[in-house]
Amino acid sequence: MKIDTKEKILLCALELFAKKGFDACSMNEIAAEANVNKATIYYYFTNKEYIYEAVLVHVLSGFYTTLESDVTKEVTPQKKLLAYIYAFGKNFQKTEKMAPLMLRELASGGDNLSIEAKKIIFKNITLLNHIVELGKSENIFLEQEVFVLYLMIVGTMNMYTATSSFRKKIPPENTLSGFDLDAQELAHYIFSMVEKGIKI
Repeated sequence: MKIDTKEKILLCALELFAKKGFDACSMNEIAAEANVNKATIYYYFTNKEYIYEAVLVHVLSGFYTTLESDVTKEVTPQKKLLAYIYAFGKNFQKTEKMAPLMLRELASGGDNLSIEAKKIIFKNITLLNHIVELGKSENIFLEQEVFVLYLMIVGTMNMYTATSSFRKKIPPENTLSGFDLDAQELAHYIFSMVEKGIKI
């Protein structure tokens, strides 16, 4: 399927923002990476801030739609929680550049996150809260600090994905486990750890 020019610019910008961060990335570099001239970029985006916002909102909103759908399909709080965790794993492995991009952004204090991007992230947290509340109402889950729980889940998924290159360089004589889990295996492991901590 052919990618249109605007989509191509967004994908190339995502690649560069993830690699270099917002401040170190220039419009000239984005244009060169997308193989278009700067005038073409300015046709679609007013400035670098608009491109950055468009990249984040595009990726985050698409992911939230999938996340909500995956969670809604499940009935029990436990299965909803597993679906929630697995959705993040699938997304970070599918869009590998999102992990380093979000790590860079959060490390800088989220200064470049737009209001719209923050709203989508908050919807992710709110959805997790709904799962916890459902579990509490059914006397399955304990009271939780939901934001901390969110950070445990997403932070682990994010860091695991972001360390993909590092994990591939582990010496072959290594006898430790956990370096080569796929998204489903990692999701189940995180779920088992989380469930032990929140289950009544």
